[in-house]
Amino acid sequence: LTSRRRTQSSGTFQSKRCCLQHWSQFFGASTASIEASGREVLPFPCVSLRWHKGELFAAHFGGQRITSWKPGEPSSCVRPVVGEDTAVTGTNAVLNVLDDLAISPGGEMFVSDCLNQRILRFQNGSGDVVVGNADAGALFYSPNEVLYVVSWDGRTLQKLVGSTLETVIASESLPADMQFKACEILVTKEEVIYISDNFEGNRRILCINPAQSLEPVVVAQIPTDGPSV
Repeated sequence: LTSRRRTQSSGTFQSKRCCLQHWSQFFGASTASIEASGREVLPFPCVSLRWHKGELFAAHFGGQRITSWKPGEPSSCVRPVVGEDTAVTGTNAVLNVLDDLAISPGGEMFVSDCLNQRILRFQNGSGDVVVGNADAGALFYSPNEVLYVVSWDGRTLQKLVGSTLETVIASESLPADMQFKACEILVTKEEVIYISDNFEGNRRILCINPAQSLEPVVVAQIPTDGPSV
């Protein structure tokens, strides 16, 4: 899976291009044997993965298309859904640099098209622009059918209301030790927001419960030698 780190100055990817692998779990097996059981299942670098109704959807690094794949199938069975080699109409032909993908329970796919600064929606074989001139990076479609959007620089959390993005919380409004640069976002049914924070050397997970307070709480600290978040 391609890492979606951004440079602070240029806003470009600092990517680690590698393919998704699947690991079988062998309880009691050695680490070496578990690592050896990994097999490639998506033979291309991808920038975002989403699970929907038994299928794994992937946005390709470089933004040319979105594909789907069912676990258990060989990698040769990866199917294009949006973009190149599909019959999708509307905005399908102008996918460019995709940063993230979100899928609603009903199957609507939302894509942040970074180079063109907009959010696209694909449904029933057609694509359209939901928000133009959008400062959009990471996306998450909550269980309550609200699309949450992280700004490209990771400093603002927003949500889609109609055809506009409304700010939920801006990093600059917080105390210095609670300011953030979000790379990923997850929202629960209770609308509790979790973000991964990489601001000024931080490596942590923040929790924001707007019903109680807009000030984040640190729920996890990631070791500096641990995985990126």
